Amino acid sequence: MNTLLHFLISFIIIEIVFGDAKSYILLIILFSMLVDLDHIPYLINVKKNVFKRKFGAESRSFLHELLGLSIFSLIICILFFFISLRLLQIISLCILLHFSLDFLFGITRPLYPISNKKISLGIMKREFVYLLEILLTLILLILFLVFFYG
Repeated sequence: MNTLLHFLISFIIIEIVFGDAKSYILLIILFSMLVDLDHIPYLINVKKNVFKRKFGAESRSFLHELLGLSIFSLIICILFFFISLRLLQIISLCILLHFSLDFLFGITRPLYPISNKKISLGIMKREFVYLLEILLTLILLILFLVFFYG
């Protein structure tokens, strides 16, 4: 999943579930994309070949797998004592949606760094996933712009 699509899906779901997603837009941007920060070291390492490679399991650190989900969950449990429940719900939903979308549509190494074994649900061919990702991004971007500026 591309980073923009992570944001758009999080924004729309939060609008449906909680309403008033506009008030939380910076929070949604930050936490729907936070998990993807682990791509930066990968991009630095591949430099010139970045456009020849695809973002897959090898571009992710342990933060993108079950260990990362556990760490984020622990941080959220600690934050429970310090921030409002609504903010915590929005943060949690953004992170959970990110992990869910990556698992549903991508190839993952759930036990990384213990195991490098890659798994995929394999519900769709890779070519169809790429096409679906592009179409969803365009459609949701249009919906977002209409909602936000309309």
